[in-house]
Amino acid sequence: MNIEEAKKFFNKFSLESLESIDLILPNNDPIINGAFISVYNKKFEEQRDEYEGMNEYDYITRMQNFNIKEIDNIDNFEKEELICLKKLLNNENIKTKIKRYTNTIDKQLKGGIKWI
Repeated sequence: MNIEEAKKFFNKFSLESLESIDLILPNNDPIINGAFISVYNKKFEEQRDEYEGMNEYDYITRMQNFNIKEIDNIDNFEKEELICLKKLLNNENIKTKIKRYTNTIDKQLKGGIKWI
């Protein structure tokens, strides 16, 4: 996935979902990280007024509120995007929380992919 494809992928998510995705981003993929930061910053700036004065959530609260609501519209994602999302969701810290998402992705991919 190139940077423009990755930006297109991340633009499909709301700011709230991007905050959940931020918890599971790999540190070793500059394309994914660069695209994520670009899209996140743009969406945050667009909604800055709504977030002014709000306290930042700590890691535990963010984990408890982990939610990627766009999975409910799984048909909006292309196959390569679903594979990318599943790779992102392969995170030991949230494995129990993300089981719902990976099952939905597997059904869409018709057979799915193995955990990488």
